[in-house]
Amino acid sequence: MKKALSLLILVFLFSGIFADTTCNTSYTEELNIRALDANSRPMPDVTITLRYQLSESTGKGYVTTIPKPTGSDGIAKIKIQNLENQIDKLKCDITITAEYDGKEIKKTVYAGSHESLIDLNIPAYNLILTIKDQNNQKVNGATVSVGNFTKYTNNAGMVGFSVVSGEKLVLASYEGAKREAIIPVTKDTTYDISFYVSNLTINVIDDQGRPLSAAAEFFGKTYNSTLGKIIISDVGVISPDINVICNGITKTPKINLDISNEYTVIFDTTSPELISIKDQRTDKSTSLILTIIDPGSNPSGINENTLAVNYDYGNGWKYAKIFPKGSGVYIAEMDPINFDTIVFFSIYVEDKEGNTITIPGQYEIFTTILPNENGNPTDPEKPDWLSELFFTLILPLLLIAAILFGAFYAYLKFIKKEE
Repeated sequence: MKKALSLLILVFLFSGIFADTTCNTSYTEELNIRALDANSRPMPDVTITLRYQLSESTGKGYVTTIPKPTGSDGIAKIKIQNLENQIDKLKCDITITAEYDGKEIKKTVYAGSHESLIDLNIPAYNLILTIKDQNNQKVNGATVSVGNFTKYTNNAGMVGFSVVSGEKLVLASYEGAKREAIIPVTKDTTYDISFYVSNLTINVIDDQGRPLSAAAEFFGKTYNSTLGKIIISDVGVISPDINVICNGITKTPKINLDISNEYTVIFDTTSPELISIKDQRTDKSTSLILTIIDPGSNPSGINENTLAVNYDYGNGWKYAKIFPKGSGVYIAEMDPINFDTIVFFSIYVEDKEGNTITIPGQYEIFTTILPNENGNPTDPEKPDWLSELFFTLILPLLLIAAILFGAFYAYLKFIKKEE
């Protein structure tokens, strides 16, 4: 009898260690969760989920409820049922998660021992916005978005949001006009947004500063330039997305009408120029050194991805390897080519706005001595210019002089003999 009693006590003690006895097996609970903001005001539309044990012995473990939003009173009622029937496997913990405006708040309670109304505090505040038109009159029916929330202003031009603390991007639109503002929220905040309008001037010029014919697209309308100027009246957007089109190229300037209402858009219309070509030779390669510029006061720059050099020195056309050297200098590396060989080439250059030049031509690789990759001079077989000069010019002159001298000597001797 004593052994049986001792065994029963041990079982009870171990059950107390490994089991949570704040709830009963297969319990059913209904939780009332209330979401409160930073000032303890009830918050509607807060998403609530519960994570709790369904059944350990059947392998189902923990489950999460379907998200449920709080009502106008800030309360969400959620009923759960545990199916675990073994006391040693029973778990009574319930994790509550409240999610709002990207912020999550968690709280753990236990079945059978929690408050009848469980409060969760979210660091949120009221953001009250007043929307006004260009005449400073309050606007009814303006669309206002803050994060994932969108509402409409009332007859007083006002709309309210409950938002988590931090910087908030506010977007407002009314009759095609748009406004945006970044508002820091660390407490209950009021803010006015005005739909004042501005006239926008866009100057369109080329890289030489000359006015261009162009067009601008804004809110489905097209505005054409006059003497390089595009004027768009009554723009109600602080940073409008405007496409400026010229010669098939589209640019979207960054505009902020709070800073300025006149902007300049530059299009590069001048083709690049090839300034010079030089050859460079080692015992392992022959290269053309190209100096290329993109002229103009506002050039777009050389498009190095499309720069190409084709060459032929008698073995068919090939592509040279292009290496930028800086300051508009590029090296076109070719095969080793013998001295005094004429290389035919075609150079294609394009700037970043599509202006191109194609330069065909020929270049003679002259006899030169350039250092090889070991730093030693590469001395090709070269003619002895002194020997050539002696045999082609000096020796014939000496022979002529000898003949003339002999003739003169014979003449003198003949005359003397006659005398």
